[in-house]
Amino acid sequence: MKSYHHYNFNFHKYMHKDLTKLEISVWLHSTGRSLIAVFIPIIMLTAGFSLTQVLFIWCLFCLIDAPLNLLARKMVLKIGAKNTIIIGIVSELAYFIILYFAGLDWTTSIALAVTAAIYDSFYWTAHWFVFNECVECKSGVGRQIGFLEIFRQAGSLLAPLIGALFLIFASKDYLIILSVILLILSLIPLANIRFDYLSPKNSESIKGFFSNKDNKRNFLLIAFYAVHAETLETILPISIYYAFHSLGYVGLFPMIVSLASIIFLYFSGMMVDNASKHKIMMISALAICVMWIIISLTESLPIIYIVAVFMGLFGYMMATALDANTILIAKRTDMLDASTFRNSVHMGSRGILYLALIFVLEVFKVSFIIAACAMFAIVIITSIFYRRALMTEKKGCVQL
Repeated sequence: MKSYHHYNFNFHKYMHKDLTKLEISVWLHSTGRSLIAVFIPIIMLTAGFSLTQVLFIWCLFCLIDAPLNLLARKMVLKIGAKNTIIIGIVSELAYFIILYFAGLDWTTSIALAVTAAIYDSFYWTAHWFVFNECVECKSGVGRQIGFLEIFRQAGSLLAPLIGALFLIFASKDYLIILSVILLILSLIPLANIRFDYLSPKNSESIKGFFSNKDNKRNFLLIAFYAVHAETLETILPISIYYAFHSLGYVGLFPMIVSLASIIFLYFSGMMVDNASKHKIMMISALAICVMWIIISLTESLPIIYIVAVFMGLFGYMMATALDANTILIAKRTDMLDASTFRNSVHMGSRGILYLALIFVLEVFKVSFIIAACAMFAIVIITSIFYRRALMTEKKGCVQL
């Protein structure tokens, strides 16, 4: 524990004993999910579902998830963040149990979408509330977010490749068992955690929250970023499987992106703290926009991998800036509201993306172009407000 204090930023609240346990739980949970998460759509395709049906199920999951965050918010207020996180993990265990015992048909697929939505909304609304409350503005928000992401990405580094090997040489059942074991282990660090010192407020309605201009602008950027993130994390791996029919290639893809992210995340956090966040988002979005155009025009796997590396670098730089903005704004309003609406906007945007793709023929090319357009929209929005951000930038927690 003492070695952590040698970092050059004062993150003592993060290193609080309870939050350290929580992040160990997150690491175990993220590793367990990463073993199989990227392969779920492919497992459904090999079980006989069409691509359109898979897109519909993913659309259903996202659109159920978005409003469930409001229920998760109420649960945090009523039973606390820790218990809400535990409900999320239990729902994820139910997801894997259904996947293990039930055949993949429409009934079980809808059950999977519902349990996945409960997990995602309850787990991440509560977790982001806890993390947001413990971030110190004066210690460098970007660096603290970067440190957290490095911790998570380290757990996910080899997991997709291990998952691919299980699927190639064994079966999904063994992989599901291993994921379930890690998820159960993630409950252990939560057992003795107490977040009594956190006091969520039931202060804002949806209309009230988004009447704030800073919130409105920042969450619009989050919505566009979510389109890029979902295309990178889910649709691009499916396209690789379609093109090359290799689980190994699919497993290697998120590993490459994670490795690139770990190398760059800490430094991107420092850049976010020392430069205009709007400028960082504008440059990152422009670079990613060009990369999506390149991917839409190529069928070369090495080029896709190389582009994905740089896309991961710029993507996490943008995500760090967006999350830092969200936390800085929330410090002046309400942390639980920010966590709730952040996840709702993320999942709602992803659901709309899938809904649009259901009705097109060239799913992959169209999704890449949509992601490029989303990034270009971020370029336009951030360039419009960049001058204003420079003029209104202040020291401390009001710096945006």
